[in-house]
Amino acid sequence: MLYCKGRLPLQSQNSKYMKTKSNFFPIVVLSLLMVSKSFAAGWENFSNITSTTDALVKNNTLWITAKGGIIKVDQTTSAKTFIHKGEAGLLSSSVERILTNALTGDTWIGTYDNGLARWNGTSFESYPFPQNMFLKNMRFDHFGKIWMESDLGLFRFNPANGTYTKINDAPSNAWVYNAWGFDFLTHQKVAVFNGTTNLITDVVTGTVIDSFQNPIDTATLGPGELGLNIIFQGCSPIAVSLFTIDSATCILQNANQIVIHQKNGILRKATIGLQQGENVVNIIRNDADELILFSDMNNVYKWNGTGWDFIQSVPQQAMASRLLRVQNNTYYFNTGAEVMLYTLSSSTSSTIDARQYPFASNHIRAVAEKPTGGVIIASANQLLNYDEALHNWTPYLTIPSKYNMAGNIKFLNGNMYYIDYGNMMYIYDGTTFDAVPKLLNGLSNDVYDYDVMPDGTIWIVNGDGLLKYDGISTTKVIGNIPSRYFLSLKYDEQRRTLWIGTSKGVIQYDVDFGTSVVIDHNAVPQLLGAEAIQTIVADKNNTIWFGANNSRAMYYDGTQYTVIGLPNAQTNDFVVDIDFNQDTVYFNMSDGNGGVYKYFNGNFQFLHPTTVSQLLSAQNDEILVDKKGSLWISHADAGVSVNRSATATGIETKVENALFFFPNPTNAIVNVTGDFEGNEKYRVIDTYGQLCNNGVLSGHQIDLSNLKAGMYFIEIQDSKHSYLGRIVKQ
Repeated sequence: MLYCKGRLPLQSQNSKYMKTKSNFFPIVVLSLLMVSKSFAAGWENFSNITSTTDALVKNNTLWITAKGGIIKVDQTTSAKTFIHKGEAGLLSSSVERILTNALTGDTWIGTYDNGLARWNGTSFESYPFPQNMFLKNMRFDHFGKIWMESDLGLFRFNPANGTYTKINDAPSNAWVYNAWGFDFLTHQKVAVFNGTTNLITDVVTGTVIDSFQNPIDTATLGPGELGLNIIFQGCSPIAVSLFTIDSATCILQNANQIVIHQKNGILRKATIGLQQGENVVNIIRNDADELILFSDMNNVYKWNGTGWDFIQSVPQQAMASRLLRVQNNTYYFNTGAEVMLYTLSSSTSSTIDARQYPFASNHIRAVAEKPTGGVIIASANQLLNYDEALHNWTPYLTIPSKYNMAGNIKFLNGNMYYIDYGNMMYIYDGTTFDAVPKLLNGLSNDVYDYDVMPDGTIWIVNGDGLLKYDGISTTKVIGNIPSRYFLSLKYDEQRRTLWIGTSKGVIQYDVDFGTSVVIDHNAVPQLLGAEAIQTIVADKNNTIWFGANNSRAMYYDGTQYTVIGLPNAQTNDFVVDIDFNQDTVYFNMSDGNGGVYKYFNGNFQFLHPTTVSQLLSAQNDEILVDKKGSLWISHADAGVSVNRSATATGIETKVENALFFFPNPTNAIVNVTGDFEGNEKYRVIDTYGQLCNNGVLSGHQIDLSNLKAGMYFIEIQDSKHSYLGRIVKQ
């Protein structure tokens, strides 16, 4: 099986995107932080809300549920509390509904994919679904039980004992379809639409006690009337909703179409009162149990028994996409990752942003580390810097990106390199961006993977084969070999070798003599079935590691090749990224199960949402082990996660006793205050990461007289810690 780790060009959609491990050096640091902050070991996630799903006000707290978690807003102070998966007992980041039990006052949430949960004041007590299913809607009945509409049918949940009952399975029920929509008819009855018929079901026993007659054929309807065989043709349960009007009448909605379904089988249009061409977006019940309709013309209506009465228009600039709730004369609208509160009586509105981080996208395609310390990520065309003092991400650099999907970042030779969605490669020298390579002679501009030699030579693999860019022109070194596509690349300076990962093994290319050797299953029999080499990296001992398909990896220690098979992974899993923390190896997986395998001393640990409850996603792009030994995972759908490690790969940072410089700005000599623990050394680094000065700290003074005017960073290391501060040279 072929799987390409570099994003193939847009015209080559037959292969998927993967990435390679990066090497790291710096660019501009914009943080005001003087000293790095260290965190305790453990998982932490940085994931934005992507879409709000419900809203509820209780005890002066506004609860907002969303794709991405939950937000609690103190309506007095406007302070926000964000709760993501793995925090406060929340078992899923996709939360659909929030309700209050009228009998007990308890607050309950319904997640899309995991279960229901009750808020106990400090955390959620969860009740996982009895099987794999997805929630669409939930409501409390008058006996304090929760009715749930899901893709597998209608369920009833009893909070008293935490049990689920599937209503479809009641003895008298023989439903052809699962529940497509439900609404309470009376305290004792619930109406359920199963795709063809409205079934009247006893709330207590769950058995069918009556039904609405099947609708008559559309041919007998009046002009403009639609039968169910048309309005519900090709629909799915997720698109259908039911709202009862009385014991003999209900409204059925399928997307933007609505009809009145009467017990006598007659169907009539339910659009009386709406403007010509106006379509329904959604219908909900307000806190007075009235039906409220929101239209695609931003109009709000209330059902009057026979049609819709116009209430108010919502400002178009609000970009409201769905009505979430009507409570206490306030309308709550979804506006993407925001909630708009509209007060009917005063016609005023306010917006609450549910996003916690300044990500342009939750798809983080690259994660890297500056040599001065600190992690950056790529979100669309933005590079963001993690600011430990703010516990947030700050703008770092805006980069050219035609497709807003920058990834595969490497910092080498004082430059930054990255690939834009596999279709363009850029180099940034700290001042200007240049699109590379400048391909000639009909060569494609696609880049699957690349590496850079110390002399600045760029090696590239793409659909044409192995290319060499010397800063002026590009030449083809090895053309495409039939049935052996080039996928990954690593320059080995010690051996003066290019390691080229292909769809059928590895090519070892000697850059001095231009000769090559093929390593495939003929040379290493264990490679059979795992020869699509997705990534190539080197560890601290210059052992070369290869990530392959079929859940396998391989390493070459200079003498022999050893293949490692990852346990319990699926055959279509690909090892697409590898990184190291001392003697521990991390394998990043894609497709199949996804997740990350941690490998130490012959033992594996699987880091996956099923094994690590704090993890938000198994859809990963890149991984990084930073200098503190923390594992960073960039997700394709949920931002970035970090497992902060107590075992560092470098010197620990220190929180206490910040650095202070005076005078700052300075013309020459700067004085340094701080409590150090012996053997103090310093480095002066410019904003491009270049080392400008270094030495032993003497008398707590550093001479900057030989430097030109500008901003610099001073790093001081003692026997145990590392400090980082900023100074301006006049």
